[in-house]
Amino acid sequence: MKVSQMRLSTILLCLLLVAPGFCDLQLDTNVVSKNEDHLTIDIKYPAFSGLAASRQASQSVKKWVDATVAEFEGEFAKAKAEGLGGPPWSLDVDYPNIYQTPRLVALFFHGYDYRGGAHGMPVMAPLVIETASGKSVPPEGLFKPGSAYLQRLSKLCYQDLIGRKDTNWDEDWLRRGSAPEAANYQVLYPQADGLLVVFPPYQVDSYAAGPQEVVIPYAKLADILNPKLFSVK
Repeated sequence: MKVSQMRLSTILLCLLLVAPGFCDLQLDTNVVSKNEDHLTIDIKYPAFSGLAASRQASQSVKKWVDATVAEFEGEFAKAKAEGLGGPPWSLDVDYPNIYQTPRLVALFFHGYDYRGGAHGMPVMAPLVIETASGKSVPPEGLFKPGSAYLQRLSKLCYQDLIGRKDTNWDEDWLRRGSAPEAANYQVLYPQADGLLVVFPPYQVDSYAAGPQEVVIPYAKLADILNPKLFSVK
């Protein structure tokens, strides 16, 4: 496996009201590249500088990348050992979306995971990092401990989705996929206009319908958001 590094000279734009040194965040893009018989991997991911916790933040990202590659290669090895044929496998991932506040940096990894079947699956993996510690924040960590955040997300997402006039929902499917269960709310991405909730293909609708997205304004979540990460009133 070849790991290369490309300097992006990326400096994120800042608002006026930010913490000292906050505008110094810079990113280097690392590339994990592997091209072997029936297996191709290409993952781009950032390494941080300019934050007090840059080293820990970079380690948090690398941990996710390593786990993603290990799972993909492990499944490929199993398929190969079982003599399964078919088209080559491929994993392509990039991070086109970055959202930054004084308290967090949110990456959104996008890509395509193909394992030789009729079709692959989109890669949609948010990674939220607390700037103070550099540690990654799990979905439940975006909210106050003990808050009924799943019930709130479920209610708001169901109302948004069922109200879309251009979609012919299977209501039972929609209710199951948007039910207040942690497994249904793993793809949560903080962005400027609210919390983006993404339902992958098959969760609330068919593969052909694609991922379904709901943006929940922060004002509707203000009382349950983790104050260490959000300053919503």
